[in-house]
Amino acid sequence: MNTIVFLDLNFNQQIDVGEPTATLNAEGLYEFVEMDAHVSYSILATLPTGFQQVAPDADGNFEWEIFLPAGGDVTNRNFGFRRVQATGQSTSSIVSGRLFEDTNGSGLFEQGIEVSHGNVPIYLDANNNRRHNIGSDEPITLTNADGTFAIDGLSSQIVTLRTSLNDRFVHTTPLGNSFDLETSRLFSGVVAFDTASAATPSDFNLDGIADLAVANVSQNTLSILAGRADGVIIRETAHPIGTGEKGIDSMDVADIDNDGDLDIVATRLSDGGVSIFRNITDTTADPVHIQFEPLESFGVAQASVFERAPIVLANFDNDVSGPGGEGTVDIVAIPKSTATVNVMMNSLVDGGHRVALDGLNTISDLDFIITPTGDVVPPSVTDVRIAASGWATSFKSAVDPQNLRGAIVPGPSPLRPLSWHGLDTLFVEFSEDIQKATDGIIDAADLTLVGANVPDYKSASGIGITTSYTDGGGDGPFLLTIQLAGSANFEADRIVLGLSDSIVDLAGNPLGGNSIFGFNVLPGDVDGSGGVLANDVLMVNASQFTFAGAVGYDAFRDIDGSGAVFANDVLLANGRQFTFLPPESPAAPPTLDPGSVDEFFESITSDGEGELAAETGIKLFCNSEPNA
Repeated sequence: MNTIVFLDLNFNQQIDVGEPTATLNAEGLYEFVEMDAHVSYSILATLPTGFQQVAPDADGNFEWEIFLPAGGDVTNRNFGFRRVQATGQSTSSIVSGRLFEDTNGSGLFEQGIEVSHGNVPIYLDANNNRRHNIGSDEPITLTNADGTFAIDGLSSQIVTLRTSLNDRFVHTTPLGNSFDLETSRLFSGVVAFDTASAATPSDFNLDGIADLAVANVSQNTLSILAGRADGVIIRETAHPIGTGEKGIDSMDVADIDNDGDLDIVATRLSDGGVSIFRNITDTTADPVHIQFEPLESFGVAQASVFERAPIVLANFDNDVSGPGGEGTVDIVAIPKSTATVNVMMNSLVDGGHRVALDGLNTISDLDFIITPTGDVVPPSVTDVRIAASGWATSFKSAVDPQNLRGAIVPGPSPLRPLSWHGLDTLFVEFSEDIQKATDGIIDAADLTLVGANVPDYKSASGIGITTSYTDGGGDGPFLLTIQLAGSANFEADRIVLGLSDSIVDLAGNPLGGNSIFGFNVLPGDVDGSGGVLANDVLMVNASQFTFAGAVGYDAFRDIDGSGAVFANDVLLANGRQFTFLPPESPAAPPTLDPGSVDEFFESITSDGEGELAAETGIKLFCNSEPNA
């Protein structure tokens, strides 16, 4: 290594005439001997061309400061350098990035939001044939659990970084192109355009100001010049075209890979190929610099365009296969001295990152964003209803005029207490056809039904549940019916229905959205207070002789679901007086002292004999039995 280690006697950070120097031996070692003791020294080394100093680094001012004691030795004052200019033998380039699903569509990886994928092959496609060739110089690695990857030890080369996905996923970024060639004959005697250099304007950095791409035939490069608001254009960079003596014959701009920015498509004089320069300008940077990937050549291996030819870019086949139903840009080339027109029809495929490695550089943030293929929308619950088997049609029309099933159960937050007697059925409607994850029709094993008073309705003695499912003939509604077995009803309880992720759609997507539904049942609690008391009885009694659909009808007071409030509803409410919802967690329901019951009835009667003389309709007595 061409460096000189010296003692900086005047501490000016440079080697001066007369300052002691040391020569490196074959092992890179140096030493200074017979130095004056009790003196402080600063040891520095000159920087070799093409390297940067890493030890001591900038924090240490790139020097060693020592104090030499009498008769003492100071050792291990080493200097470290790292090559920053590549040679033909450099093999220290690195490419890295991450593979993930962009669930919120931001285009960026956000921890805790996006879905990472591990064990996905990432490889360098040296010959750009879109597949990994075993045994060739195409390094391959697998993504880590967090989706990150890195391939190091790379030499100088232009290469494409690609993924190897299974058929369950495709790219959303980056996208690439595959062309199918169709050749048609022109009119007799027609000859294509002659060879010419080219220039084309376009807004490559999306700043609203025209930029310029210029083909330099003699230099065999493509120059990008950025426009400014004052009319000045600034040379950004020059991209090599290839190895031929001449460069571009014809070029145009279009969003060839449907990523939102304009790419450059050109024909090359050296091999008759069609080359694509993909625009990778980061418009969020400050300042913005126009950037293109190294060219990717088509036409020689995939679709031959053997002669020099002008090109035209447009969606000639009117396809809508791009993102969001957009069309893709096709390429038309008319080779010189022929009577044919070549149409390269574009199809979007999983793309790659084309990078130029120099053996030392590190290129990061080469991310791949993927999305599942096919049906990826999970099924969801669209409606949950509760009902009683004995409800009249007129009553159902009052609580569920659209489907005539039952009263809605809104979700995890329970309804006000349901005041109806005889509740025994739940209806769960899904957004699409469903089944067990292990195939087969869903049943009681795919749900839970628990309460505060009844810990498990499926296994409770004398209760149990039955289930049935229908797909509505294939077109819906997709309806699961859950019914308490036998003559069992839901009585006073806080109940939660839970649906398992063992429920999937026909594509295997597990149930999404809300899968927990709570409801409270307390027959007779028409005012929703959580207890059946005198006020509930009075309210039902006051609504006698009202009918479903008529003015003044309140479905919560129609306790038996007959479609009209009659004496039986009053009796049902009266017979359940002093029943209460259980506490939030299972515990013994509250009780009342018999003396307090007597006092309560005494307080609400006019004659002290348990009779509600102030209300019309029927007489109520403490020992009345409901006609259930």
